[in-house]
Amino acid sequence: MATADVRTERHPDIVALRAHYDEAAENPLAQAADGVAFTIPVLGLWMIVAPWVVVGVTTTTPMIWSDVLGGAAVLAFSLTVMALGMMRRHN
Repeated sequence: MATADVRTERHPDIVALRAHYDEAAENPLAQAADGVAFTIPVLGLWMIVAPWVVVGVTTTTPMIWSDVLGGAAVLAFSLTVMALGMMRRHN
C-alpha cells in the first residue's frame, strides 16, 4: 500500500479550510466581533468583584463563592482563547 507524502500544510482539505477562514475573517461582522473580544475578560472581572461592589443586595457566602469561581472561570477561559487567537494570528 503506497501513501503519498503530503505535508499537512499543503493538504487540499487544510488549504481549502484556511481559504474559507480567511474569507470569513474579511467579513465586517467577524472583524467587529474580534474587536470586542476584550469585553469577556472584563465580564469575568466584574463577576469576581460584583458581590462587594453592588449595593442593596444581600450576599451569602455560597453566592460570593459562586460569583468568584464563575468569574475566575470566565476570565481564565477568555484569556486563554484570546492568547490562542493572538498566537495563531502571529504564525
